[in-house]
Amino acid sequence: MVSEGVFARLTIVDPDVAVRIDGIDVKKVRCSDNKIVKTWRLEDYQSTEEVDLEDGDYYLSVIPYWRQIDPLPVWYSVKNTGTVKLLIKCILSEGGKAFKNVTTLKSGSEMNIAGCYRLEYKIGDYSLQNLSVLYINGLGRRNMLKLVNAGIMEIKDLVGKEAYKLSEETKIGITKMAEYIRKAEIACNIAISDEFEIIGGKRVDHIIATKVSDIIRQTEKTREEVEEMMDVLGNLAVAIDGSYLRKLQLEDLFE
Repeated sequence: MVSEGVFARLTIVDPDVAVRIDGIDVKKVRCSDNKIVKTWRLEDYQSTEEVDLEDGDYYLSVIPYWRQIDPLPVWYSVKNTGTVKLLIKCILSEGGKAFKNVTTLKSGSEMNIAGCYRLEYKIGDYSLQNLSVLYINGLGRRNMLKLVNAGIMEIKDLVGKEAYKLSEETKIGITKMAEYIRKAEIACNIAISDEFEIIGGKRVDHIIATKVSDIIRQTEKTREEVEEMMDVLGNLAVAIDGSYLRKLQLEDLFE
């Protein structure tokens, strides 16, 4: 089967256009060994070509640079001209690659993004299991940092861990640790049938707040099917922090 390719196009739209003292390096990196296969240095409204990420074999690493002291951030736009969503991550520290998810960019969508320490664009990697552990409901930033220091950066990294051992290592109470591990396991097993495509563009928190009878009317599904979906979303609300639920659409959970 021949891949149709997945593309991203980056273009500088820096508001500080009169002086042009900053820009970005864009690197195409091979996922298997992190080898850089191509680099673009973008200034003065230059753009990359359409970059084929080859269905996840490569990702784009975007690193701002400054030639002079500039109080304003680098601004640029990114457009997803491919067929698969892009996951945009902000890298917060190089050593352990601690990161936070910024957003997912759907096929055909475009948005302006402020340059920061570093960004990565990946595909096929936007599921709940790849979220920062910060989004475990009730975890909090302090315990997130403790987990990151122990090498637990993504939700999937908690799955299958032994609560007592990890509690000893991180100095997080064993009861809390067992709770976080259980919530991570719930999040990693969340899936919704794409038969609910008709409401796929609706936000998860809005669907949770909607009456079952209204969803039945919108989807023409049986009460049993809708109630099963709502049970799954209820489990999701227990496992994942509300700040992420407010950004999540139902189609992000499709199998």
